[in-house]
Amino acid sequence: MNILIDSSNYFSNGSVNLGDIALYQAAARRLAQVFPGCSISIVSADPQLILTQCAPLEPIAPNDPHALQSALSKADLVLLSGGGYFSDNFADHAIRLLSTLDAAQTLGRATAIMSPGFEPVTNADLIEVATKVLPKVKLLGCREGRTSPAALRSFGVAEGAWTVTGDDAIEIAAGTPTAKKRNAIGFNLRIAHYSDVETVAARLAATAVAATAAAVEAPIVNLPINLEGPNDHSAVEFALQGQSVRRLECEPAKTPQDLIDRIDQCRLVVTGSFHAAVFALARGTPVVAIASADHYRHKFGGLADLYPDGCVVIDSDIRSLAVSVQAATLRAWFEANALRQRIQHRTQVLLSRQRQFWGRLAEIV
Repeated sequence: MNILIDSSNYFSNGSVNLGDIALYQAAARRLAQVFPGCSISIVSADPQLILTQCAPLEPIAPNDPHALQSALSKADLVLLSGGGYFSDNFADHAIRLLSTLDAAQTLGRATAIMSPGFEPVTNADLIEVATKVLPKVKLLGCREGRTSPAALRSFGVAEGAWTVTGDDAIEIAAGTPTAKKRNAIGFNLRIAHYSDVETVAARLAATAVAATAAAVEAPIVNLPINLEGPNDHSAVEFALQGQSVRRLECEPAKTPQDLIDRIDQCRLVVTGSFHAAVFALARGTPVVAIASADHYRHKFGGLADLYPDGCVVIDSDIRSLAVSVQAATLRAWFEANALRQRIQHRTQVLLSRQRQFWGRLAEIV
């Protein structure tokens, strides 16, 4: 059994994202369960990262068309990973991934998409290829039910042909927290062209987090998801510059488990990036999410629908951002213990749904 995964993040030019790594770890784990002994290839520009963190996946370079064509010709199943690439912000990458599925479908191979987010798009080229390819995908998941269904309908996918599963990284992050004390506030920011988080908004959010930390006598811990290109750690340090706060010192985060260990020390998490929220909720930790761009409003809004008791989304209007974040973080701090069981229950519901969905791969090959 040969499987090819085309991926949400090739890790080109040093870009490393712990959320995407967790997605590939989840794929490796689940495919090995569904197809014991299978051979799994994944398109990636960082072979060492794949080999060390995502075994037994075998990397294929994205700039090696011969290797990709060979993998396609041998594959019994071709699938796309989860991620946030079905949007105007990442249209070129989405087109490339859909082209892989198009080639697989032309060869008569089974194709599947494993729970990315689908957003409304205006890019004509992406609309064209999505309308051609998506209706022919044998098994199609989406990570939220607020935005993705309407987007899939617009691409001509038949009603009910998709399953809402939640994000696949939950598989890696779920579990019982290891820390005895959960008395820190986790903080993440994403300053990038697609997040629309400006320096003023970053500083306002940090001011609110610092004020809550002071009020409840809690340390702040940095929760980077993007380690490079852009660097979340640097964004948080920039935003907190000049704030008088106590910090929880940690070794540099290099793996999803490193970040999970940090989250286990948190009573709540404030984040501007999606997978910091996913990891926190999977651990039973309430989230205050900050959204400045429609891309993040879609992502966080869908996550809040899946975790109505655990995720509050704050729109980063600079006129009210600091007040809104401080109010939401104080409320989450004092309600965290009461919310934890409900958040963990939602995680178990989603895990069950995901495992059933991945199990259906055996039916389409």
